[in-house]
Amino acid sequence: MQNSIENILNKFNNSILKINWFDNIGQNLQKETKNHTFKYASYLSPRIKEKVDIIKTASTWTHAKSIINNPDCELFIWGEEKRDENALYNDILRKTSEKDLQKYLSLIAQTSNESINNMLIKVAKKNNIEDPYFVKVAGGAAALACYQKALIVANENLTNHIFNTKFKIYTSGHWPLTMLKSFFWVF
Repeated sequence: MQNSIENILNKFNNSILKINWFDNIGQNLQKETKNHTFKYASYLSPRIKEKVDIIKTASTWTHAKSIINNPDCELFIWGEEKRDENALYNDILRKTSEKDLQKYLSLIAQTSNESINNMLIKVAKKNNIEDPYFVKVAGGAAALACYQKALIVANENLTNHIFNTKFKIYTSGHWPLTMLKSFFWVF
Protein backbone atom coordinates (compact mmCIF):
# COMPACT_ATOMS: atom_id res chain seq x y z
CA MET A 1 0.00 0.00 0.00
CA GLN A 2 2.84 2.36 0.94
CA ASN A 3 4.51 2.09 -2.46
CA SER A 4 1.18 2.61 -4.19
CA ILE A 5 0.58 5.95 -2.46
CA GLU A 6 4.12 7.04 -3.28
CA ASN A 7 3.67 6.17 -6.97
CA ILE A 8 0.29 7.87 -7.18
CA LEU A 9 1.55 11.06 -5.54
CA ASN A 10 4.71 11.11 -7.68
CA LYS A 11 2.58 10.86 -10.81
CA PHE A 12 0.37 13.71 -9.59
CA ASN A 13 3.44 15.76 -8.68
CA ASN A 14 4.77 15.44 -12.24
CA SER A 15 1.39 16.46 -13.69
CA ILE A 16 1.49 19.78 -11.82
CA LEU A 17 4.24 20.98 -14.14
CA LYS A 18 1.97 20.62 -17.19
CA ILE A 19 -0.84 22.89 -15.96
CA ASN A 20 -1.23 26.35 -17.47
CA TRP A 21 -2.02 28.03 -14.17
CA PHE A 22 -4.11 31.22 -14.42
CA ASP A 23 -3.87 31.23 -18.20
CA ASN A 24 -7.51 32.30 -18.64
CA ILE A 25 -8.00 34.77 -15.80
CA GLY A 26 -10.46 37.52 -16.56
CA GLN A 27 -11.95 35.61 -19.48
CA ASN A 28 -15.42 34.14 -19.68
CA LEU A 29 -15.76 30.59 -18.45
CA GLN A 30 -16.10 27.75 -20.92
CA LYS A 31 -19.17 25.55 -20.44
CA GLU A 32 -17.28 22.75 -18.67
CA THR A 33 -15.55 25.18 -16.31
CA LYS A 34 -18.85 26.88 -15.58
CA ASN A 35 -20.36 23.47 -14.71
CA HIS A 36 -17.47 22.73 -12.35
CA THR A 37 -17.88 26.14 -10.77
CA PHE A 38 -21.61 25.61 -10.18
CA LYS A 39 -20.85 22.24 -8.62
CA TYR A 40 -18.22 23.77 -6.34
CA ALA A 41 -20.51 26.67 -5.41
CA SER A 42 -23.36 24.23 -4.71
CA TYR A 43 -21.11 22.35 -2.32
CA LEU A 44 -20.48 25.58 -0.45
CA SER A 45 -23.90 27.22 -0.61
CA PRO A 46 -25.86 24.89 1.74
CA ARG A 47 -23.49 25.88 4.50
CA ILE A 48 -24.81 29.43 4.36
CA LYS A 49 -28.34 28.39 3.40
CA GLU A 50 -28.11 30.54 0.32
CA LYS A 51 -28.26 29.15 -3.18
CA VAL A 52 -25.76 30.38 -5.71
CA ASP A 53 -27.55 30.98 -8.99
CA ILE A 54 -25.02 33.17 -10.71
CA ILE A 55 -21.35 32.70 -11.44
CA LYS A 56 -19.58 35.97 -12.14
CA THR A 57 -16.16 36.53 -13.62
CA ALA A 58 -13.87 39.25 -12.37
CA SER A 59 -12.38 40.78 -15.49
CA THR A 60 -9.28 42.38 -13.96
CA TRP A 61 -6.94 41.83 -11.05
CA THR A 62 -8.15 45.08 -9.49
CA HIS A 63 -11.70 43.74 -9.57
CA ALA A 64 -10.67 40.30 -8.25
CA LYS A 65 -8.67 41.92 -5.46
CA SER A 66 -11.66 44.03 -4.40
CA ILE A 67 -13.77 40.86 -4.19
CA ILE A 68 -11.35 38.83 -2.07
CA ASN A 69 -10.72 41.81 0.19
CA ASN A 70 -14.41 42.60 0.61
CA PRO A 71 -15.39 42.29 4.29
CA ASP A 72 -18.64 40.61 3.24
CA CYS A 73 -16.97 37.73 1.38
CA GLU A 74 -17.79 34.32 2.77
CA LEU A 75 -14.80 33.31 4.87
CA PHE A 76 -16.57 30.19 6.19
CA ILE A 77 -15.43 28.46 2.99
CA TRP A 78 -11.93 28.00 4.35
CA GLY A 79 -13.17 26.43 7.58
CA GLU A 80 -15.36 23.97 5.68
CA GLU A 81 -12.50 23.02 3.41
CA LYS A 82 -10.12 22.63 6.35
CA ARG A 83 -12.47 20.09 7.96
CA ASP A 84 -12.54 18.11 4.71
CA GLU A 85 -8.74 18.30 4.44
CA ASN A 86 -8.30 16.96 7.97
CA ALA A 87 -10.65 14.05 7.33
CA LEU A 88 -8.84 13.12 4.12
CA TYR A 89 -5.44 13.43 5.79
CA ASN A 90 -6.51 11.14 8.62
CA ASP A 91 -7.86 8.59 6.13
CA ILE A 92 -4.46 8.46 4.41
CA LEU A 93 -2.73 7.85 7.74
CA ARG A 94 -4.54 4.51 7.89
CA LYS A 95 -2.49 3.45 4.85
CA THR A 96 0.88 5.12 5.40
CA SER A 97 2.98 6.74 8.09
CA GLU A 98 2.69 10.43 8.84
CA LYS A 99 6.41 10.83 8.19
CA ASP A 100 6.08 9.41 4.67
CA LEU A 101 2.92 11.36 3.97
CA GLN A 102 4.60 14.60 5.02
CA LYS A 103 7.55 13.77 2.77
CA TYR A 104 5.27 13.32 -0.25
CA LEU A 105 3.18 16.38 0.52
CA SER A 106 6.31 18.50 0.99
CA LEU A 107 7.56 17.45 -2.43
CA ILE A 108 4.22 18.37 -3.96
CA ALA A 109 4.24 21.71 -2.15
CA GLN A 110 7.71 22.48 -3.48
CA THR A 111 6.83 21.49 -7.05
CA SER A 112 3.51 23.32 -7.05
CA ASN A 113 4.96 26.50 -5.54
CA GLU A 114 7.76 26.64 -8.10
CA SER A 115 5.54 25.82 -11.07
CA ILE A 116 2.72 28.13 -10.04
CA ASN A 117 4.95 31.06 -9.14
CA ASN A 118 6.87 30.78 -12.42
CA MET A 119 3.59 30.78 -14.31
CA LEU A 120 2.21 33.68 -12.25
CA ILE A 121 5.18 35.86 -13.13
CA LYS A 122 4.40 35.29 -16.81
CA VAL A 123 0.67 35.81 -16.30
CA ALA A 124 1.29 39.04 -14.38
CA LYS A 125 3.42 40.39 -17.23
CA LYS A 126 0.91 39.29 -19.87
CA ASN A 127 -1.95 40.97 -17.98
CA ASN A 128 0.01 44.05 -16.86
CA ILE A 129 -0.41 43.18 -13.18
CA GLU A 130 2.31 44.96 -11.23
CA ASP A 131 0.91 44.21 -7.78
CA PRO A 132 3.12 41.63 -5.97
CA TYR A 133 0.09 40.74 -3.83
CA PHE A 134 -1.36 39.00 -6.91
CA VAL A 135 1.48 36.46 -7.12
CA LYS A 136 1.39 35.78 -3.38
CA VAL A 137 -2.37 35.37 -3.02
CA ALA A 138 -3.02 33.57 -6.30
CA GLY A 139 0.00 31.33 -5.75
CA GLY A 140 -1.11 30.43 -2.25
CA ALA A 141 -4.64 29.64 -3.41
CA ALA A 142 -3.43 27.39 -6.23
CA ALA A 143 -0.88 25.67 -3.98
CA LEU A 144 -3.69 24.92 -1.54
CA ALA A 145 -5.71 23.40 -4.39
CA CYS A 146 -2.69 21.18 -5.20
CA TYR A 147 -2.46 20.08 -1.58
CA GLN A 148 -6.17 19.28 -1.52
CA LYS A 149 -5.92 17.38 -4.81
CA ALA A 150 -2.95 15.42 -3.45
CA LEU A 151 -5.10 14.33 -0.50
CA ILE A 152 -7.76 13.14 -2.94
CA VAL A 153 -5.23 11.34 -5.12
CA ALA A 154 -3.69 9.58 -2.12
CA ASN A 155 -7.13 8.46 -0.96
CA GLU A 156 -7.86 6.90 -4.37
CA ASN A 157 -11.33 6.47 -5.85
CA LEU A 158 -12.61 9.85 -4.72
CA THR A 159 -13.19 11.22 -8.20
CA ASN A 160 -16.43 12.92 -7.16
CA HIS A 161 -14.91 14.77 -4.22
CA ILE A 162 -15.40 18.52 -4.33
CA PHE A 163 -11.64 19.15 -4.20
CA ASN A 164 -11.40 17.46 -7.62
CA THR A 165 -14.00 19.87 -8.91
CA LYS A 166 -12.18 22.86 -7.44
CA PHE A 167 -8.89 21.66 -8.94
CA LYS A 168 -10.52 21.43 -12.38
CA ILE A 169 -11.39 25.13 -12.18
CA TYR A 170 -7.71 25.88 -11.61
CA THR A 171 -6.57 23.57 -14.41
CA SER A 172 -8.91 25.43 -16.76
CA GLY A 173 -6.77 28.52 -16.16
CA HIS A 174 -9.14 30.24 -13.75
CA TRP A 175 -9.13 31.04 -10.05
CA PRO A 176 -12.24 30.35 -7.94
CA LEU A 177 -12.34 33.37 -5.66
CA THR A 178 -15.22 33.29 -3.19
CA MET A 179 -18.91 33.71 -2.61
CA LEU A 180 -20.14 37.25 -2.21
CA LYS A 181 -23.80 38.22 -1.89
CA SER A 182 -25.10 34.97 -3.42
CA PHE A 183 -22.75 35.21 -6.39
CA PHE A 184 -19.78 32.95 -6.84
CA TRP A 185 -16.82 34.83 -8.26
CA VAL A 186 -14.10 33.44 -10.51
CA PHE A 187 -11.10 35.22 -11.97
